[in-house]
Amino acid sequence: MPSFEKEFRESNGQSFEYNGNTIIGIDRLKVEKEFSGYVIIISVNSDWLQGVRLKVNGELEIDTDKGPIFNLWQNYINKPIYFHGTSKDKQLLVWNVWYTGNGVTNYWHNGAAMIKETDGDAIIYRCNDGHPDDNFDDIVFKIVIDTE
Repeated sequence: MPSFEKEFRESNGQSFEYNGNTIIGIDRLKVEKEFSGYVIIISVNSDWLQGVRLKVNGELEIDTDKGPIFNLWQNYINKPIYFHGTSKDKQLLVWNVWYTGNGVTNYWHNGAAMIKETDGDAIIYRCNDGHPDDNFDDIVFKIVIDTE
């Protein structure tokens, strides 16, 4: 089974084509300096705890928590997680993470990769975690950035 780590190293972290899909490791969404939106975790299919990482060069706010980085875990499945943020470089970084129980949040190694799709205002990510496979169903989530 494939491990996408080699392809990301060879491409210097850039996207590449695999089985007719563009594969990414991280997404850099263009946002305004002040922005808001939500994430919905649609499904998970892994032995490991799955999540979504959001990061800005600025500050994010979810509920009453504030900081530049958030991990949103699968226990919020099918519930919108609303966020508000400020970004000095007008980017919101997005990637999938997982936890195997070893005390470390994992990402960007072995089979980790994402396929990005758009559906109107929504961006849907189909993700692989560290298992070296290519099913892209370990976590599926949607992000919508408010444009108003």
